Amino acid sequence: MKAMIFAAGLGTRLKPITDTLPKALVPVAGKPLIEHVMTKIAAATDADGAPLVDGFVVNVHHFAPKIVDWLGNFSADCSVDSHVGTPSLLRMTSTSLRGQDPSTSLRDQDPSTSLRDQDSSTSLRGAKRRGNLPVAISDETAQLLETGGAVHHARKYLEGCGNFLIHNVDIFTSADLGWFAAQHKADSVATLLVSDRKTSRYFLFHPQTMRLIGWYNSLNGDTIMADPSLKIQDCRMLAFAGIHILSDKVFGYMDEYINEKGLPTDEEVGTRFPIVDFYLWACSRAPIYGVEAQNLTFLDVGKMDTIDKAEELAAQLAFRYTGGAM
Repeated sequence: MKAMIFAAGLGTRLKPITDTLPKALVPVAGKPLIEHVMTKIAAATDADGAPLVDGFVVNVHHFAPKIVDWLGNFSADCSVDSHVGTPSLLRMTSTSLRGQDPSTSLRDQDPSTSLRDQDSSTSLRGAKRRGNLPVAISDETAQLLETGGAVHHARKYLEGCGNFLIHNVDIFTSADLGWFAAQHKADSVATLLVSDRKTSRYFLFHPQTMRLIGWYNSLNGDTIMADPSLKIQDCRMLAFAGIHILSDKVFGYMDEYINEKGLPTDEEVGTRFPIVDFYLWACSRAPIYGVEAQNLTFLDVGKMDTIDKAEELAAQLAFRYTGGAM
């Protein structure tokens, strides 16, 4: 199974930090957000104790070269997507990030600079390699594709692997990813990790089957129902945790969605659309299920006032990767 990390966001709610740094590299407890997420995923195991994932895909846009620079230190096997042609193996130049503030790396880099302009000809000399799991970088520097478009654009890395995990880069949870993966049903196009907590936007699920049937905004009352025979009060109303597992069957449905909606498409740049909009369209056509995590500890590290909370939570959720050289 592959794992895709959504790391392309602008991080506007974390300004002024993200004026010079991508959200993925915002430091929490001495490590960038993306390291916390990648380490958690790499530590996860399946029911047999085997590693849950065998590689990562990371999408990039805002200050993309800084993320590529950091990933070059994290993984000894890192490839960068190009807008044209096939992905090529990149051996990036970088200094070690050991003890270094990630914001000092490529500080003056224009955040819109394309990865195609980066020198990939020399080896990773002097870098602190922290992983042997391959990392493929999906380049969205030409256009931010939102979450659904990001998955569709990364199709070349994900199709054919069966199922793949998606994790937001700014989410801290106590979720057992191995347990969650085991809940994914064979007929499911997507499985969403959800919990019973207060939020402004909820997914709605069938009370018996936990199949996705709608969405509700508690602030303005906006409601989308795939099954009009049910009322909101008849549904399980649960909050999404930013972690999901998709079957690679999803790409056929995405193609159908893009065509039906008439979304502007560029073969090189991609197609922009939110994955929640896609789920609400697809749930009447294919099974999408929710899996409720009981007593889930959850934090969206999306605002400045959450940084201190994240520091505390990082210590509580501390874990080590024990599956080999990471």
